[in-house]
Amino acid sequence: MKNFTNTNWVLGVLFFIGLFSLLFRATMQTAVGLIVPVLLIGAGSALAVYNVNRIAKSNNSLRAKIYFSIAFSLCLSIIILFFWFIGSGPLGDEFGLGTVLFILPSAGIILLVGLITGITRSIQMKGVDSPSVNVRALNTKMTIIIVIFVFIIAYNPLVANFAKASGSASLCSLSAEFSENSATFHSGLKNNCIATVAKTRNDESICNLITDGPRFSDVITSCYVAIAVQKSDTAICRKGIERGLTGMDSCISIVTEGGQVRASPTDLKSSVDICENSGQCNAIADMDVLIFSTLNNPQSPDIIYAIKATKYLYKDGQNDRAIPLLKSLLTGTSLSVRTEALNSLLYIAGTMSFDDEKSLLSTILPVIKNQADLQDYTLKIEQRLSAKLLVPNGSAPYVPTVPKQ
Repeated sequence: MKNFTNTNWVLGVLFFIGLFSLLFRATMQTAVGLIVPVLLIGAGSALAVYNVNRIAKSNNSLRAKIYFSIAFSLCLSIIILFFWFIGSGPLGDEFGLGTVLFILPSAGIILLVGLITGITRSIQMKGVDSPSVNVRALNTKMTIIIVIFVFIIAYNPLVANFAKASGSASLCSLSAEFSENSATFHSGLKNNCIATVAKTRNDESICNLITDGPRFSDVITSCYVAIAVQKSDTAICRKGIERGLTGMDSCISIVTEGGQVRASPTDLKSSVDICENSGQCNAIADMDVLIFSTLNNPQSPDIIYAIKATKYLYKDGQNDRAIPLLKSLLTGTSLSVRTEALNSLLYIAGTMSFDDEKSLLSTILPVIKNQADLQDYTLKIEQRLSAKLLVPNGSAPYVPTVPKQ
């Protein structure tokens, strides 16, 4: 009996059309994409039923026939998973949803149909003397094919797990990356592997091995942040800042969030620098304890950074606490401290309603009016205090006659 018939050829071609559709499924997000699972289930199930039925009629042992039913059906199912995971772009949705809704059911149905047919037909045909097929050789081939495909699918996870277990980031270079959208061989696997090893070894220096690639910035930033949290060490955050990594403004905030680790003056300086250079300012509001304690000490070498930080306090009550501290710095301090305090006060005033702004400025003016080196600020405040609303309606937008300077 021939091992491969015309029926096998026809069913095999249809099955592989479905498989190759998984590889190039960019257009499969339309209704046409629904044909692919149907084609795979239909052709795959027909292949399984046809071949296990032929083997069931042979005069091989029942054990060999059942093994073939399992191996052949499993082989078809694994091949479907393989082509899905190396394909580019999702079918239906992202990989998770597409796998659950389309691919796993397709592979499961084929496996189930092949198993049920093979076992029942092998038992029914027991003792029937039909032309012999070398099932043992076929079983060996099927087993080899299954092992090869399973190894390919599991290759990158194996590399990542070995690298993690051994703590060797160099093993991550063995990761296979072919396509940005491939689930099994997508770009960035090496970087993710390195980040995992770095977190396992609690060593931020390993994060530096992460190279350019998809989501490079996110991966290396999360690597630094994770280790900083594990070590409860804001110095690691500053190392990331020195490297110019984006998103590091949140690192110090996350590390100090629980209250067990307090932000240091160096952390405050780093956060203010990041804020002024890149606009990432959210972390500063979490350092209010340090900011207010520094403002209470005008002789502190970090007073300028603490004053600058008050511009970026946004949580409830923080401005109310900052304003009197800033006003206290307007006398008896150096010119640089007084001018920086005025800059912050004017900034905060500019965020208030028209009436509240005037109220604050009217308390500042008497303090600085007779300070010759602050005359420019005196003029600015007087101009803003003389501004009038064009529309006195409280529901209308505030439109000062003199623009704020």
